[in-house]
Amino acid sequence: MGTAIITMKVTPESTEVDINELQTKVIEEIRKFTGNDNPEAIKSEIKPFAFGLNIIETIFILDEEKGSTDNLEETLKDLEGAQGAEVTDMRRALG
Repeated sequence: MGTAIITMKVTPESTEVDINELQTKVIEEIRKFTGNDNPEAIKSEIKPFAFGLNIIETIFILDEEKGSTDNLEETLKDLEGAQGAEVTDMRRALG
């Protein structure tokens, strides 16, 4: 097995959601899921999306032995203030 680089998008319920607080929760859940506390293993940005709504785009490293990200997506969707979460890119790390 190898290592994958995952890009995940989390969409808040509305513009009223504290996006910084939601971002902190997303990063915490990703750390729990990956078991990786290395701060360099996760990069997260708040990006404009549409009509004043921002999304959280997070790129992280995942050991392929962990399997599917379906459980993580469900966990992130269930966070207070989150409307949805989806993997937008998955690549195998080389080297």
